[in-house]
Amino acid sequence: IAFLSNGSILPRKSGSSDLPMKSPPAIPFFAPDNKNEPNSLQSQSIHIDMGGLASFCVLPLEQQQYNNASTTIISLTGLLVPPGVTLIVGGGYHGKSTLLQTLASGVYNK
Repeated sequence: IAFLSNGSILPRKSGSSDLPMKSPPAIPFFAPDNKNEPNSLQSQSIHIDMGGLASFCVLPLEQQQYNNASTTIISLTGLLVPPGVTLIVGGGYHGKSTLLQTLASGVYNK
């Protein structure tokens, strides 16, 4: 299981860089809206206790309302990638390889 947060910049600056491409021209990722299918896994919200790392979290404006300064729990909305086979498609330099590398390194909790 994996989670891709809304507002993520998937494309990298170059093939050998871990830095995100500047936005614009990079377009932030947003999960498909599931208003027509409320039980869909495509767009979900999760709550994460960030502990001491909470002060380093910068949330998009639409998500800041959930962040209470007195708590370390943040809410994120995005795409839930279920276990099993998932097809990832897109044009050149859209972040497909970056996403796959991230999912692969998640196996090792990196």
